Amino acid sequence: MWITLLVYAIATQIAYPNRQSIAFVGDGGFSMLMAEFVTCIKYPLSVKVVIVKNGTLGQIKWEQMMHLGNPEFGCFLQSINFAAFARELVAEPIVQELI
Repeated sequence: MWITLLVYAIATQIAYPNRQSIAFVGDGGFSMLMAEFVTCIKYPLSVKVVIVKNGTLGQIKWEQMMHLGNPEFGCFLQSINFAAFARELVAEPIVQELI
């Protein structure tokens, strides 16, 4: 089962609607569960999502390192424009790139 903190942020926002819920997720985890972000739009939830882009499927990379000795097969992602995805869902992205 693949799960990211976004799922917990959604549950927290529903349980505590008067508080701000923030999810810090990696680009790999977010790309696997982008439908959860759609849920935030469908049921107007004010969940904030911070996506850390490192271009990898971090959990898969870690599992390969632990079980296979760090071969890194299929762990790298193509660049995804998450801001464009958010705009398509009528969300207002704030993009900040750090070097």
